Amino acid sequence: RQMCIRDRFDYNDATATWRMTDKLLPSDRTANDRFGYNLAIDKDKIVVSLPLVNKAYVFEKVENIWTQTARIIAPNSSVWAGVNLTNVCEFGFSLVLDVDTIYFGCPSGVNSSSTPVGVVLIYKKVSGNWVFNQSLLSPSNTVDRFAESISYRNNLLAVGSPNSSLDVYGNNPQTSAGLVYLYERINPGSQYTLKTKIQSFNGQRNAGDHFGSGIAAYDNVVVVGAEGHDFDVTGELYTPNTGALYSWRLDSTEWFFEGKIPFERRA
Repeated sequence: RQMCIRDRFDYNDATATWRMTDKLLPSDRTANDRFGYNLAIDKDKIVVSLPLVNKAYVFEKVENIWTQTARIIAPNSSVWAGVNLTNVCEFGFSLVLDVDTIYFGCPSGVNSSSTPVGVVLIYKKVSGNWVFNQSLLSPSNTVDRFAESISYRNNLLAVGSPNSSLDVYGNNPQTSAGLVYLYERINPGSQYTLKTKIQSFNGQRNAGDHFGSGIAAYDNVVVVGAEGHDFDVTGELYTPNTGALYSWRLDSTEWFFEGKIPFERRA
């Protein structure tokens, strides 16, 4: 893949159009890297991750020109797991850029037993360089695709684990029902505390839901995708793999379920 950056002509009439302004390529362009697999943008910075080869690139706009300013290679697993293993961790399978912090979701990152439980690798920009800051390993310590999806907003980090089988209490196994972990970032960002876990609601937690396959966080709201969910909003009409969204809201210190948004145009 290749990535194009597009800016809008700010016309206030019906002729407003989009045009390609730049084409960005990495400095060490290599066959089968699949540059552009995933990307994030925050104002004058772009991060492009290549999870198949465990690396990423940072571009910054300098004097109105997009320039590659960094190449980040995923660290050896000894950095976060204590085991010396060259691990294809799917570095940046999910990706968030927040000012001078990058969150790389690595759903195949290993633990100290070399089991691919999943990990979030966090980088910060220090004195002009992107340096590894810390990691968040899957709390379940099982192969759940932890960090397949991530989202960050206002000190809230949401991490999806769509292949998780146990519920939020560690009981009632349902294969790949899914979970989402909610962390709080403690300023100035040197600590992340797991606050709670959320799951499908109203007795509609089912095997194969993959709750946490997608996440969007905004202020005190988290919307979670469950791409494999089979039922309508009532929980009665069954149509395989139509999917649903679940909305949760933070009220003071507690997270409350707001509603389910199923896809209603069914065959």
